[in-house]
Amino acid sequence: MYKLQIILRYLRRRIMPLIAMLAVMLCTAMVLIVLSIMGGFLNMMTGALQRLEADVTVEADITGFPHYEALLADFQKLPEVAAASPVIRSFGLVSLPGETQRATYPVEILGVDPASLNQVVPFESTLFWHASNIRQWVDLLQPFADQEAPNDPQRLRYHTLKGWLDQGSFRQLTMALLGSDMPKPAPAIVMGIEVNPQNIRDVYGHYDILNNRTIGSPVTLTVLPISEHGMPQDPEAREVTVVNDFKSGLYEIDRNRVFVPFKLLQSMLKMTAAPQINMDTGKPTGRTIAARASMILVKGKAGVPLEQLHEAVRHSVRRAIADYPDLNGRLSVSTWRERHEKFLNAVANERNLVTFLFAVISLVAFVMIALVFYMIVLEKTRDIGVLRALGAGQLGIAGIFLGYGLIIGILGALLGLAVALAIVTNINQIQTFLATHLGVTTFYVGLELALGVPVAAVEAVVWWRLKRRYPDGRPGVWAAWMAGVLAVVGLIGLAGGFWYLHDHTSLATWLDATISWEMWRPDVYYLDRIPSQVAPVDIAWVVPLSIVCSVLGSLIPAIMAARLNPVEALRYE
Repeated sequence: MYKLQIILRYLRRRIMPLIAMLAVMLCTAMVLIVLSIMGGFLNMMTGALQRLEADVTVEADITGFPHYEALLADFQKLPEVAAASPVIRSFGLVSLPGETQRATYPVEILGVDPASLNQVVPFESTLFWHASNIRQWVDLLQPFADQEAPNDPQRLRYHTLKGWLDQGSFRQLTMALLGSDMPKPAPAIVMGIEVNPQNIRDVYGHYDILNNRTIGSPVTLTVLPISEHGMPQDPEAREVTVVNDFKSGLYEIDRNRVFVPFKLLQSMLKMTAAPQINMDTGKPTGRTIAARASMILVKGKAGVPLEQLHEAVRHSVRRAIADYPDLNGRLSVSTWRERHEKFLNAVANERNLVTFLFAVISLVAFVMIALVFYMIVLEKTRDIGVLRALGAGQLGIAGIFLGYGLIIGILGALLGLAVALAIVTNINQIQTFLATHLGVTTFYVGLELALGVPVAAVEAVVWWRLKRRYPDGRPGVWAAWMAGVLAVVGLIGLAGGFWYLHDHTSLATWLDATISWEMWRPDVYYLDRIPSQVAPVDIAWVVPLSIVCSVLGSLIPAIMAARLNPVEALRYE
């Protein structure tokens, strides 16, 4: 019982243990914050990949592979498979309308059947624009509705968007339009939201929808067909209508990828079924080349392990190769993890490396605790001698300091956890504050320092002189009175600063524009928000480790205290 009483007494009356507790708190919070930010980034990347990638992908080179319908039917019969969808993948150019001339950009083109694709990956959920956005564009284009020129592009765009609004859900309409390869109206295209340079993000990472002038407008898509033998053919161009943008969460994909109807791209790339031509004579051979696709995306049923699905698909592919020898050597089967293994491992390794570096820095808490307890042992040498003279054993003395370290570790770790949770859950609000209100806050802090420092200096001099003149007085009352004066001066300063900035809004604007700190710029990085999450598994090992380090830091001083000779300790000055 005496051990706890001594520990609590030391905690209440010593500033050094509070410094050690602060070190434990800061180190615990620092490691948890780093783990949360890096873990959130890794989970964000993994989630984005899972929204884009099927569980298993069967693919060939850019020339594609035949008999994909038979393969697709076989996959759909497998008990491990929930859905499968064919895709054609190519590269080309997209020409966007501009103010004076069209702008052309290289893109990756995917020909898809949106209905089956949406069963494999949540494609519909990545469509960015909604009916409310379209309604704003319609209102903006209203003045062009009655233009006399029937082919005025803004008038045509107004009626196109108005017609889409009248048909209900814009996402469902996008899926329907993308699934149609009818020549009239023009076939649909869905572009990555960063393909169009007019999709501009503000400082908060939000897209300015009114700057987008492509939704509902025609663009030109150009591809270079490649024959089954790998020979380039004449380019094919087609006018398509932009019906939506998609946002996956991966900048490199959203900057380069577009989606068009499967049949349209298959036709443009000359991958449809066609008579075989003799390369030497240029005449038909009488045989037919089967229609081709580039890949088949496969989704497993719920509860089916990824490796089991992978093996089932591979076995099905081997059977297909036995039935169609021309597939031999053309197909590869991979899971989504295998396709992005290097990228995900790089992000995970970076997370581990940063965590290790911060963990090494956090050893300062261990050193701080050891130094603090060493100083306490030196200061309390006579107390230790008295306790030993009264009958306290070596284990009892060591237990006092070990318990001291344990309590400091527990309090510091819990406070660090609270700080980490507060920062991580509000980190985007903190980022917004630092980017938009730091200037005015700095003005207020500077004003308080300009008023408070001289007042505090005067009060310190007054308090010192009062204490010298009235040594038996009540310094606590004097200190409270002076703190009240300082608080009143501070409140007056805040009120005056608020009144001044209220009448000089230009100064406030200039301060916030000049003094700001953006630790994360959404208009530069693709992420709209700083990804973060506090994983329970991280808490489960960081908090106990902080407590253990605190106890270990007090171990050597505790042993030193226990081994002190009682007689020598009583003589210690």
